[in-house]
Amino acid sequence: MREELGFSRDDLAKILGITSRHLAGIETGNKGLSLEVFYNLKNELNSSADYILDGKGKEEDADARRVWLEENILGHLSACNIKQLECLEAIVRSYVRSHVDKEEE
Repeated sequence: MREELGFSRDDLAKILGITSRHLAGIETGNKGLSLEVFYNLKNELNSSADYILDGKGKEEDADARRVWLEENILGHLSACNIKQLECLEAIVRSYVRSHVDKEEE
């Protein structure tokens, strides 16, 4: 899941306040984690506790992740002026045409 979301082990470990070695141990089941680290992990990955613990609910997590991403993107866009928004719209349109539309074919 960490890799699917684009987190390196080192980066996520820093965010969680643990070592990358400890995170590796957690990922392999050889180390435990505190409730605080678990809570922070759940929030940082924008995931449910159920999915982190047993892998269930991935569809719901994907929906929640999409909503979070959309809200986060919109939040960043609110800081842009009209010229910047026009530029970003052109970039997104180009990306969708060259990547997303091809995946649907």
